[in-house]
Amino acid sequence: MRVRLPPRESIIHNSLYDFEISKEVGFGAFSRVYRAISRPLGREVALKIFSMDKLGPDDQLLVANEIELHSKLRSKRVIDFLDFFAEENRVVIVLEFAAHGNFYSYIKTHPPMPLSEIVRFFRQVTEGLSFLHSKGLIFRDLKPENLVLDDQRNLKFCDFGWATTMQNLRFRAAKAGTLVYMSPESVAGLVQDDKTDIWALGVLLFEMFFNREPYAASSQPELMHMIHNTKPDFSSPVNPIPPQFVSLIQRLLSVNPSHRPSASEILSMDLS
Repeated sequence: MRVRLPPRESIIHNSLYDFEISKEVGFGAFSRVYRAISRPLGREVALKIFSMDKLGPDDQLLVANEIELHSKLRSKRVIDFLDFFAEENRVVIVLEFAAHGNFYSYIKTHPPMPLSEIVRFFRQVTEGLSFLHSKGLIFRDLKPENLVLDDQRNLKFCDFGWATTMQNLRFRAAKAGTLVYMSPESVAGLVQDDKTDIWALGVLLFEMFFNREPYAASSQPELMHMIHNTKPDFSSPVNPIPPQFVSLIQRLLSVNPSHRPSASEILSMDLS
């Protein structure tokens, strides 16, 4: 492991032997997530385990970045960061366990969602973005897979690998996230600000009504072209979509970032 990890503020766990691991509950490009019981904490947790020897230097930096940023965040809209440690060639992040899984699975298994539920989830995601932006952070990888549902079915943000501070101009200019949720400025490799998250919020809101993304293409170049040049098709929604939400999605998916509302502006809107 070549990357330097942030210093540990408190030491709760030192080894995977501190846990009773029950089963794998998810995986990503760089990690696997397990449901477990923490013996020191006496509670259920999620273990996000990175095999660092399988990651290149840039990807190892993303792991360190995730720990550095996520460990400092405390919000009802962010999954609790409890601890982390390194063991052999692994880095383990200990997180609050999200009882109802990720939001992608929820969207796919609960169509059509009532309008009241769409509004509630949309507001919770926007609250999360507003919190992050108030801390000078850009999430840069907003998608249903990076949102989880707690035991009350409230949404929380997880996976801060691509997040960055507004001060980090070099990282802000890097393409980040999943292509279908990436803003035009991210696709073009331009410097991004908080409005890149607002674009992804528009994609997510569209997906809640239509159970699909607004752009579908057979190749990455075609998808990149559509993100820059194609208006979403609002026909055949899975859930009936009121006119004010069509207008809102169109604003969120403005190619010009300055035409997108901020998260705080969205929270002041009457969406009932």
